[in-house]
Amino acid sequence: MFKKKPSTLVSTLRKSKDKSNSLLPSTVERSEVRRGGKVYEPPVVDSSTGIYIHNISESASTSSEDSTSNIPYSSFPLTILLILIEAILVTIPFITCTIAPFSINPMFGPYPTTLDAWGAKNAYKMIVDGEWERLITPIFLHAGLIHFVSNVVIQMDQCKQYESEWGSLLYGVIYVCSGVCGNLMSSVFKPGVLGVGASGAIMGVLGARVGEGLVKFNDSDGGIVDLSDTVCSIIVVMALSFVPFVDWPAHLGGAVSGVSLGIVFFSWLSWKGGKYKRRHKCKCFSIFVGIATFLGITTCISMLFLVNWSQYEELDDVCGHFEAYYAQFGEEFVCECDGNRAADYWNKYNNNDD
Repeated sequence: MFKKKPSTLVSTLRKSKDKSNSLLPSTVERSEVRRGGKVYEPPVVDSSTGIYIHNISESASTSSEDSTSNIPYSSFPLTILLILIEAILVTIPFITCTIAPFSINPMFGPYPTTLDAWGAKNAYKMIVDGEWERLITPIFLHAGLIHFVSNVVIQMDQCKQYESEWGSLLYGVIYVCSGVCGNLMSSVFKPGVLGVGASGAIMGVLGARVGEGLVKFNDSDGGIVDLSDTVCSIIVVMALSFVPFVDWPAHLGGAVSGVSLGIVFFSWLSWKGGKYKRRHKCKCFSIFVGIATFLGITTCISMLFLVNWSQYEELDDVCGHFEAYYAQFGEEFVCECDGNRAADYWNKYNNNDD
C-alpha cells in the first residue's frame, strides 16, 4: 500500500473543492431542469454551505394562485347554475316592480312585500300556513343588487374551487342542507323578521371547508393552508349579517351546520378510503358530530312549534305589517310591490301577446 504525503492529500482536496465551486457558484441561485417536457425547479442551493433552502412563502403563494385560477368551467357547473338562477331571480323583481327607497332597502333592491311574494323566509307562513318551501326558496333570493354581487364574488372566488375538489354532488348537498339549517335557525331566533339570501348556504360551504381542515389537521398540509382564505370569506359574509332582510342567525346556522357536515362527510371519507391517519378517531368523531347535529336540528324544529305564533299574525299580511312598522317612524310605506303586482304584470304581458 502506498501512502500519499500530507501535502499531496491537501492539494488533492483543494482541487476537488475548486471543481465543486465551479459547478456550484458562491451565490445562491436556482437552476431549471426539464423533466417530462415540464420545467422542474429544484430547491435553492447555497454552495458555501451545501444546504438546500426552501422558499416557503413563494411556494405557498404559487400553490394558492394555481388552486384558484385556471379551473375549467366544467369542473364547477353547479356553482354556475346557482349564480344564473340567482341572477334571474334578482332581475325579475326589477322588471315587475320598482326599486325600494334607500330608507327601506339600502341594498338597492325591491320592497319587502316583493321578497315575501317570491318566497322569503316567513316563519309564520311556514308554521301556520304550511309553506315549508320557504326553508329552501330564500337560498336563491337576495335583498338587492349589492347583496347579490357580494355573494357572487365569494362563489366565484372560493366556492368554485371547493366544488371542483369535492364534486358537484357533495357540494350541492352541503350547499342546500346548510341553507335550510340556516333558515331554520333564523326562524327560531328571529321569527318575526323576513329573510332572504344565499349567504347561509355559502357560509355552510365555507364551514365545511373548515371541517375538512380539522379532519386533515395532522394529515394534509393543503387543507390547513386554504383556511386563511376561508376565514376571510366568512368575515366578509358575517359583515353583511346586520343589513335589512339579511339576518345573522341564518349565517350562523349555515356556518355551524356546514362545519358539522364537513366533519361528518370528510371523516367518513377518510375512514372509508384509509387515505388519512387516525381512521378510528375519525369514525368516532364523525358519529359524535352527526348525533350532535341531528339533536340540534330536532331541537330547532321542536322550538318552532313551541312559539306562540298568534303574536306574529301580522306577517300573514306583510303589506299591512310594514305599513304599521314604518308608521312608527313617521314614514309612509306604499304597498304597491307585492305578489299581486307581479301577477298583474305577467297577465298584462300575456294579453299583449294575444
